[in-house]
Amino acid sequence: MSNPFTPPNAPVEDPKESPQGPRKGARVKALLWGLAVDIGGTLVLSVALGIAYSISLAASGMSAEQIAANASDLPMDSWIMIVGYVGGCMFSALGGYVCARKAGENEFALGAVMAVMSVVLGVLLGSRQSFAMHLVGAVLTFFAVMIGVRFGAVKNRQR
Repeated sequence: MSNPFTPPNAPVEDPKESPQGPRKGARVKALLWGLAVDIGGTLVLSVALGIAYSISLAASGMSAEQIAANASDLPMDSWIMIVGYVGGCMFSALGGYVCARKAGENEFALGAVMAVMSVVLGVLLGSRQSFAMHLVGAVLTFFAVMIGVRFGAVKNRQR
């Protein structure tokens, strides 16, 4: 009778690196996943904040015209704008993390490309803001993405 605690005799090895280098299309997929998390998350957050802000204005007794006028001219130091910037930076960092984790190598180079793409898309999709606010948003986005990339790269090295 054999010992039931004996491990099986299967050969166990780490997978060999393919001679072609990294997986085909991994860099593009990493960029697309990171951008989807960053831009998609920020857009969903913006819609949710807009709905919440409109509900709060309606609850205070404003008419639909007053709500539309008030929502189109938000001051930069209002609670909704601050929550939007902080939440947007968090989604940018999460997008950078996802990009780095999916890439598996050259994380900082891909992260920088993703950060630039995110900034460009943010400017194109952004609202009518002054140049200074676009510049602040671009710098915050770039650094948030790179912070996320840093965390992703550290996690990749722990494997």
